[in-house]
This record gives sequence, C-alpha cells and structure tokens, in this order.
Amino acid sequence: MKKTKLIQSLDRGLQILDMMQTNPHKKFTVKEVGEFLDIDTSSAFRLLNTLEQRAYVSRTPDNNFYLGSTIYSLYGALAKQLNLPSFMHKYLEEITSKTGETSHLAVCSKDRAVFIDRVVGTEVISVNTDIGQSEPLYCTSVGKALMCKMTSSQIEKLLGKKFKGFTPTTYTSSTELIKNLQKVKNEGLAFDMEEYQQGVMCAAAPIYDCSRQVVCALGLSGPADRISKNLETISSLIQETGRKASIALGYIPE
Repeated sequence: MKKTKLIQSLDRGLQILDMMQTNPHKKFTVKEVGEFLDIDTSSAFRLLNTLEQRAYVSRTPDNNFYLGSTIYSLYGALAKQLNLPSFMHKYLEEITSKTGETSHLAVCSKDRAVFIDRVVGTEVISVNTDIGQSEPLYCTSVGKALMCKMTSSQIEKLLGKKFKGFTPTTYTSSTELIKNLQKVKNEGLAFDMEEYQQGVMCAAAPIYDCSRQVVCALGLSGPADRISKNLETISSLIQETGRKASIALGYIPE
C-alpha cells in the first residue's frame, strides 16, 4: 500500500510532543528542539510557539519548553471513551495463546479483585474464572498487583492487620503482605503460590496509566504442577505483557 505524503509541519509538531513525553522530567531549549528535528532555531521556535498557543506545550521564564495542559485534557477525553476490557483483550489473548492457560483482567473493588474479562485456556485441565467473579485482594496474584502501590496505612485500613488463611501458604498478617507488595511493585510481577486455593498457582502484573496509577491487573491461572514447571517463562511473559499494556495506556517507565 502506497504511503500518503505527510504534512511536514504537523509531523514535526508531533515529533516534538513525542520527544517530550519520552523525557517527561526534562525541559527543552529551542536549540535542542531544532537539533532534534534537524531544522534551524527560527523554524523550531515557530513550531514551539504554535504548540504553546494551543497549550500543547508550556514555557518557563527562561524559555525552556515542556508538555502543556492540553495533554491532560486529551487524556481525560481518552479515559472517558476507553473500554478497558476491549482495550486489554488482545493482551489476554497473547498470554493464553503462548501458555495455553486461562488469562484474566481484574479491577479493584473495595477489598476484592473483580474479574472483568478473560480468555479461557486451551489445556484439557484448566483453571477458569467467570466475568463478575471476585476474589480477596491479599491472597491472589491480581489482588496483590492491584494493591502494590498502596501505602501501609491504606492496606491496613482496607484489610485490617490479620487475614483469614485459606491455605498453609496464605499471608495472614499485614506485615507479611506489605513486604511482599514492595517486591511486586519493584518487579511488576505478583504471584499466588497456592495461597487462595490449593493446587492452583497464578501470576499477574499491575497495569499503570499515564498518571502512574494502577488501573487494573492482568494475569493467568493454572494447575500448580504445570505453572511451577514453567514459572520462569510465565514470569517473563506476564512482566513484558504488563509493561506493553501500561505503555499503551500512556505510562512512561522510570
């Protein structure tokens, strides 16, 4: 298919926005923008001035430029029209196609993780979840992924300090759980090592949006013997899929 010729000035303006969103902590001089686009500084200034007039970029008193308030408005509009299950479904399909295990998407509702989408596994023996079904946050992989950015006080206010033990491996105190959640936050990966149901293991990743908040979690579940044999491969897949999904929602990794 023949490519349509681009409008050069518009394309350059969009390249400026791409550069700024990739470097969110930096403010750019006119010279730096010109060098990035390989154009003279007067042309770079005109582009920046146009973007500034529309509030796509803002300017400091010493004439450095950074992303402007219109970007927030665009994200607000996108968030209103975004249907998470539809948007995330392709990532669930990818997980299930590569592992044969049931994949699922969950959101936080008080002290529960609620499943809002799934792709059923292709293995003869699979662990299935139903859309609308909910499970406790503290002993499930999606639940831990959803909680990983909560503070200690938020966790204890939501769950208390002592929890019901479903199996011998369930975390039953906030101290144990909070320590584990720090690891989940750092690694972008949570596990349920037969903590909610014996014989079942799960792995999940938190999904972040552009405001760096956890908006949902995706993961998979399967028989413990099968998951444990492939844990390293599954872990890498869930981490990478979670990272891709977060970036698609506007998240910029640190």
